[in-house]
Amino acid sequence: MLTSKALATSLQINPVIKEQRKSRVPRFSDELSSDQRLEDPEKTFKVHTFYPILDTAVGQLTSRFEGQQLVTQNFSFLIPRNICQLSVNE
Repeated sequence: MLTSKALATSLQINPVIKEQRKSRVPRFSDELSSDQRLEDPEKTFKVHTFYPILDTAVGQLTSRFEGQQLVTQNFSFLIPRNICQLSVNE
């Protein structure tokens, strides 16, 4: 978050996140404290925007890397090091 604030400042953009109006939600006696809403706008941004984007990016990179590994294993016979090790019968 610090580098994003520095970047926003260098681009002359106000790095302050506006706080939205909180709607009143009825509370019940059996609710846990973890059910409370996030009140800090930066924490809300992290939880609802930054972390989902980060999870998606990591998932995409992982699936692409696994796909690339499969292709590499299937065509490993084309690597020059492996060609020298192949026998005539293979």
